[in-house]
Amino acid sequence: MADSLSIAQSVLPHLLEHVARGPQWIRSYGFYAERIGMKAEQGGLAIGMAMHTIGAACVLAKVPVIPIHYVERADGEWRGIFESEYAEKCYVLSHWNLLATSSRVHVYTEANLGSVAKALNTVIPAHLQSLSTPKQLWRFLIYNESSPGVTWLHRALPAYEASIELARTRKNAP
Repeated sequence: MADSLSIAQSVLPHLLEHVARGPQWIRSYGFYAERIGMKAEQGGLAIGMAMHTIGAACVLAKVPVIPIHYVERADGEWRGIFESEYAEKCYVLSHWNLLATSSRVHVYTEANLGSVAKALNTVIPAHLQSLSTPKQLWRFLIYNESSPGVTWLHRALPAYEASIELARTRKNAP
């Protein structure tokens, strides 16, 4: 994961800059590739893996998975996120509506963005560096417990549900 992690660390400030601007600031993988000096056409896969790593950092931070809403393919087609790896397909994709909705409606605060940056820049390198790919990192979140009987992924889901509920409350406020 060293390459994906270092690319994720390089691209994160650019992603967070657009997240801070609001949900209309959706950009392509190629856009972010260019921001860190890669060619858009060749950098798409590397950026995709980096965004997968950033998504895992979001789960660790209990912050809605930013790349789900804020990053898209240049052609607008479905990205196939969480479909190619068995564990992700079984245990993450089943929560797709929750993940996508919370990513779209959440109002990201500086504290949220700082938590994601800390997870990516401090927690993962210090404690999860032995995981060599973003998929292994996600498997860790799926199968390992943060507390007895609660996986890291399931630890984050209530925060995502709360984010959606807060958005509903804001929408219905006078």
